[in-house]
Amino acid sequence: MDVISEECSALVGSIGLIYSANIADDYAMFEPAQGSAPKYAGMDKVNPVATILAGAWMLDYLGEKEESKAIFAATEKVITEGKYLTYDLDGNAKMSEMTDAIVKYVEAEMK
Repeated sequence: MDVISEECSALVGSIGLIYSANIADDYAMFEPAQGSAPKYAGMDKVNPVATILAGAWMLDYLGEKEESKAIFAATEKVITEGKYLTYDLDGNAKMSEMTDAIVKYVEAEMK
């Protein structure tokens, strides 16, 4: 399955955008599909989107629909604008800068 997820990620631009879930009858687990990147540890470099959207999907699963929708919309806005993109999306923003931009739009969406 790892090979398939990596191949499919090319269709959307980066494995850093792919979020995942394992959903059963009574519980669920949400995660980014890309796994870890130990060679980038402490470099503020990796794409945060898959982790953020996995969390947003979890919120939706838990019934927090408005919050989930705001996170998805904010993330889409940041990617569409293209100002705060990480290296894997042909940008030069740090992970923290992309995350901060998403948070800013989430806050605006929730007002």
